[in-house]
This record gives sequence, structure tokens and C-alpha cells, in this order.
Amino acid sequence: TALQLQGHSGHVAECGVCHTADAFAKLEDLDEGRIPSDPKANVLGGPHNMHPVNDPNWWKSAPTDTGNRDGTTSGGWHNDVAKQPGRSGEDQCAACHGNDHKGTRLSKAAADRTFDFSDQPDAAALKAAGVKLKVFVKAGTPIGCNTCHSVAMSCQDWPTSDCGKPSDRTTGSLNQPPRFDSKPPATTTIGSSYRYQAKATDPDGDPVSYRISPAAEGLAIDPKSGMVTTPAIDPAHSANLINTYEPPFRFEFTVIAEDGKGGFATPPIPVAASCPGQLLWDQTAGHCQSLTFTSYPEINGLVAGETFSYQPATQRSPGTPAPAFSVTGAPPGLKVDALSGKVTWVAAADSSSHYQEFVLHAKAGPNVETQQTISLTVCLAPEYWNANYGSCYTPVHISSYSAIGGLNQGKTYSYQASAIHRDGKPVTWSLTGAPATMVLDPATGLINWNTAPGDAGDHSFTLTAKDAAGNQDTQDISLSVCGPPLHWDGSQCSGPIIFLSSPEVAGLDEGIAFSYQAVAAHHDHQPVHYSLKDAPAGMTISAASGLLQWDQTVEGDYTFAVVATDDKGNRQEQAIGLQVCGLPTRWDGNGCHGPVRITSSQPVYGLDAGQTFTYPVTAEHRDGKTLSFDLVNPPVGATVNPDSGQVQWVTTAESTDGSFAVRASDGDGNEDRQNISVTVCHAPRHWNAEQFSCL
Repeated sequence: TALQLQGHSGHVAECGVCHTADAFAKLEDLDEGRIPSDPKANVLGGPHNMHPVNDPNWWKSAPTDTGNRDGTTSGGWHNDVAKQPGRSGEDQCAACHGNDHKGTRLSKAAADRTFDFSDQPDAAALKAAGVKLKVFVKAGTPIGCNTCHSVAMSCQDWPTSDCGKPSDRTTGSLNQPPRFDSKPPATTTIGSSYRYQAKATDPDGDPVSYRISPAAEGLAIDPKSGMVTTPAIDPAHSANLINTYEPPFRFEFTVIAEDGKGGFATPPIPVAASCPGQLLWDQTAGHCQSLTFTSYPEINGLVAGETFSYQPATQRSPGTPAPAFSVTGAPPGLKVDALSGKVTWVAAADSSSHYQEFVLHAKAGPNVETQQTISLTVCLAPEYWNANYGSCYTPVHISSYSAIGGLNQGKTYSYQASAIHRDGKPVTWSLTGAPATMVLDPATGLINWNTAPGDAGDHSFTLTAKDAAGNQDTQDISLSVCGPPLHWDGSQCSGPIIFLSSPEVAGLDEGIAFSYQAVAAHHDHQPVHYSLKDAPAGMTISAASGLLQWDQTVEGDYTFAVVATDDKGNRQEQAIGLQVCGLPTRWDGNGCHGPVRITSSQPVYGLDAGQTFTYPVTAEHRDGKTLSFDLVNPPVGATVNPDSGQVQWVTTAESTDGSFAVRASDGDGNEDRQNISVTVCHAPRHWNAEQFSCL
């Protein structure tokens, strides 16, 4: 619930519910996000263009924030963003805090808040400038600029003259998003192309551009006209269907209309594809036809000497005659009734018939045929078919397992084994390769082993359950005994020291301080001392507390270790990898990336010769600059729209597998590349997205 997640009831309003504490530590983290195609710096990107709520980086101080014009350094990012106009020139604060900056019902505190600046290094300067050093705000109180300082202070250097004055308007006209006027077709037929003319208008008269999401197999849209097209709907070779077993097959996509000013509309579009006319979907054939099997054998295994019997059922379109049945690849002795299709077979007892596979055919005319592959496993005595597990079992089956993989020397290992006999007969237990002091009760299967000095190490032995007729089942058991100073930690023998912590970040930008609170525990509750191994210059760690600090980070990839030791010389290392990004790259949570970054993923990796590969590539620039696209080493027929990034490759019967790259660049030497690999299947094989190959 909201109360459990954020500490107070109501809608989720705390950014910390989902975001980490450093999510908005950098100024660029506040930029509009990924919804607009050209996010603008200093335009807030939270829900409804909000700023982070209850985040000290916003209202108190941020690690990389520079000083203010009055000589103070506190105030966080709100000092940098509050006086910047929005995308349409509007006062970004006014929407929630009012044109007079004194708060409205939209800026009410969701919970009791305390804004405390008394611990800031420049507290004295803040107080002299008129900032209240500690303010308590009751839940429900509208928060405005005058909560912590005067409105006059907030209006200093304001870009317009009406700051702080009551008004019915904001500084600029609010941008209105586009609205869709078109209604997409909800159905289509298998084997046909789906087409939809998306049409959106903008209330402000701004030009509208279109894109599609997800960039799924074959889906394409003209960015200017909004025309959506797909290749012929083929459920057997499509990766973007929601269900793939029987019609109507459903797929869903979203057409996004954007006005270039942050306004957008994103209606989801569900489409159902069915067979044309009165045709039926045949899962085996992978297309629509007038005859299909509707049944499957109830069993796929039996004991030699038993009889397999299967009465198939079919479904026919109106006017289709009754089919005739036959088999191919049948084992000796298998029979099929040509009129009813009933299959009977007495499973042979010879070992060559352990696995059988044959094809049952139903044919209702020259071009009306369907088939079904039937697989059978034949169990040879004394084995029997276990339908629950889908395999042949011996009459004796060990049904338990040893839940303990290790223990400390001096402790007792105990395991109560159990077995199931098909006929309920008793079994006798035995051990092979077990330690000499391990004891087994041959009647009950109880194992006990009192480990002692000298037993430390890894042990492997075999447990056997056997009946009077010689039928048996075996179970291999591995066990680790940990001798001092090692101890069993639940998965392996480890030293007395273990780390309970791990770093929260794997990278950051050059110049930003890195810190990590290492925490190690000792099995015997002895004190632990910390040190560093292979650490970069300038990195330090407190030997007593384990607090690691590196104030002036330098670009590079680093691998080092925190070492925890006790007074007896026992030690444990924790390897840490850290990537520090230097300009023009920045850390984005996954690695160091330059100003240009391709944000889309290749939607499909294979197709049949003659089909068209389409991929709407999307990319973003950190500073909102315009990007252009081109291809590197493209195959014959592959093109890309330099403005929209739409990649298209019309394959032919002569086309081979394609391997090339798409490049996005800003004209200043900054670029990003993404490799594209497409497999082209030639008849009679077709691309199978599930198997990721031509079949």
C-alpha cells in the first residue's frame, strides 16, 4: 500500500518509492526524460512535469551543484531550474505553486515535512540572506517559495515582470497535446497486410509527427502521414503476437503522435487476426485451410506388449468431404483405419522399438490435407511408463533427496532416504564409496555420520535401494565437511569473515565523489579490520569502520578489492569494479556513453526471402541536438531515412544473411552505432522466431 511504501497514505508521491537516493543527483537527471523526441535541458521531466518530491538533491544540496549568486552553495537544483522557462516559455513553478509562488492545493505537503538547512556549511550566509534555517510543515499545508524565504528572493532575476503577482495565466501559453481523430481497424485476416491511417490534429496548430512502439516485427509507420502497415499477417512466423495457438491471434502496438513541444498522445491499438472466410487454422501446417486435427493422443508412452490406441478427431470447413487416413514412418504392426482414422499398435518387446515416431495423415482432396506427428516411448521390462514424469521408471525409485550439501566438522550429518516400489515391495539400502564411519540402516534408509577431525574435505558416495528381484535405483550424494577456520555458509566452505554489503553503483562521472560503506561479519564475532588492494590513487578506507571514500575520481575502468581481516590473519576479499566516465561520455547506469545514443532495439532477427525488414531506429542527444542517420556496410537494397531513422531492406530470392550497422550522428563528430544482423530464410524453410532459426 502507499502507507507501507512511502510512510503516508494517498497516491504514491514520494520519488524514493521507486527511485534510488542518487537518481536526481545530477542536473541532467531532471531533463524531460524520454517521452519527447528532443528532451530539453532545464525543463522538468517528472509526472506532469513535476520536480522530485522530498528529495534533498532538489531543495537542500546536490553533490555537483555550483555556488549561488549570493555566495551560498545550498538550495539544490531548485535554484538552477526554478527560474528557467518551460518548453513553451511558461513559468514552471506556477502550475502547482501558483503565479504568486505562495502555494496552491496542488502543492500541499502529502506528509509532515521538515526542511532543515542548519547543518549546511553556509548556514550563516543563508540566514543573512533571509532563508529560514529550519521549517516544519504540517501535512496538507500548501508549499510555496515563501515557505523557506521571501517571494521577492524567488523573483530576483525572473525573466518576466509578473512574478509573485496574482494572475489567471502562466508566463507562457500552455502547450496542448495532439488528439487522435482516427479509429483503427480492430480486426484483420491472416495472410493479409494490416493498414491503418492514423490521423491526429494539434489544438495549437503545431505540425504532428508519428512513430510506433514497440518497433515489432514488420510494423512500420510513415512519420509524416501516419500510415501504419504490416507485411502479411503470418502467426506461424511472427514474434509480436500475444497468443500463438489458435485464432483470433492478437497483437498490440501504440501509435505515438508528437507536436515537437513535449505534447504527445499514445493510444494503444489492439488487433485480432482470424482466418478468412470459413477456413480453419492448422497449427501444424502454420496456415489457414479447410481441414485440421482437433485431438491429440492421451498417452505418449507404454510398456512393451501393451496396446496403443488412438481415435483422432478432425474439423472441416463447410463443403469439405470426409478425409481418408494413412500413416508414414509407422513401426511394424501399426494399423490405421482409412475411414475412421483409428490407430492401433501392439508395442514390440525388442529394444529397437524403445522410441517410435510416425505421421498420421488426413486427406480430403488433392490440395486438402493435414497431418499430425505422434511420438511414443516404449518401456522395456521391468521398467514401466510414468505419465506424471513422462519417462520410463524402474520398479524401485528413490523419492527423497539429501537437503544438506555441507556441514562443519564435529557436526552430525543425517539423511532419511525413502523409496517408492511400484508393487509396494520392501527395499534394502546400501552405500558405495562412503566414509568409513558413516552408518546406514539397511532396512529404513537412515544415514548418520558423526564427523570428526580428519573428515574435512569433499566427499562423494552412492546410495542404492534394491528389491529382492534385483530391481534398483541409485542416488549420488556430495557432501562438504568444513574444518577450522572454514565454516559452512549454506553453499560452500568459507572463511570466518563474510561481506554483508555490496556497492550500490558500478560507475559515475569523473569528478563525482565515490563512497561505499563496507560491512563484514565474523563467524566468531571477532573484530574485523578493513584495507584496500589495488585501489586507485586517492582512494581511502577506514580500517575501523570500513567507509571507503574517493573524493576526486579520475576517468578509467578500475578493479580493486576491499580486504577484511581478523587478528588471527584470516581474510576475505570483496572484488569491486568501478567505471569512471570522462567527458564527453557520462554514466547512464549501464556504462559510459557519449552525447549520442541509440535507444531502440532491433525488433526482428530473421525473415523469409522476399519479405521486407523494417526497423524504426530511435536515438537521443544529451543536449537535444538534431541527429542524422546512415548505414555502414549495408546489403544491397537496404536504406535508412536520414531524418527519421527508418531502416528498410526489401529482400529478394538472391538475398543472403545481412550484417550491417546503423549510425546516428550529430555533425560534431559524436556518434553511436548499433549492429544489425538479419537471417534470410529460403524456401522450403521459414523463419521461426521462437526457435530463432530457419526451419
